[in-house]
Amino acid sequence: MRGLVTSVVEQVDRQKLALMLGSAGRIQELDLWISEEVIRAFNAPTLEIKRLALKKVPGSSVASGQDPSTLLTRFQSPALKTLALENFVWGEIKPMLSNVVVDLTLDKVHGIRVQEFITALQGMKNLRRLDINSANWDALQYALTDGIEELSLRGQRRIGGNSFLESLDTLQNLRRPDWNSSLLPHSVISGFKVLTFIMRPTKIIAGHCDWYSHCSTK
Repeated sequence: MRGLVTSVVEQVDRQKLALMLGSAGRIQELDLWISEEVIRAFNAPTLEIKRLALKKVPGSSVASGQDPSTLLTRFQSPALKTLALENFVWGEIKPMLSNVVVDLTLDKVHGIRVQEFITALQGMKNLRRLDINSANWDALQYALTDGIEELSLRGQRRIGGNSFLESLDTLQNLRRPDWNSSLLPHSVISGFKVLTFIMRPTKIIAGHCDWYSHCSTK
């Protein structure tokens, strides 16, 4: 199921919500722009869901008196392999970072608690692909696990070259890093060409880094 569901009052959205609730036990994929009030109204378990992608609409914050850690637990599933969350706060997403998730995308996550984030990611033993905003690099650099095979960094915030290279050194199984070269100092981009050449003969793809290519600026 895909789409935009932001209101429990508007008739069209109520119909969408009723449809989701009626088929909750059979849903295998959800890809939604969604408000907190709709999430709270979605009170049926989704035990068969394999892919969950939710973008919380701006201005949709935790309601007064509600525990943020319960917001997304209705989507917990032993079948959930792919998880993508945007514009949530740390307390909301933390319960979803389970050992069954293989592919994780986090964007605009607010209020990350570094030590909790490190513990959560290190407990995700089956995580193979991680896509995250560079704004969260301060926490991420200490949380990377050697099981990660694909790492993508997006966003506008530049990250420190030394911390980046040190983190790469811990990723023994990394085969496909992907980031915009503008996120890194030029000295690191130049140095990474040497690093990738040692690993495997490569070619240049301007503007991005790939295990089979150099990093380069346009």
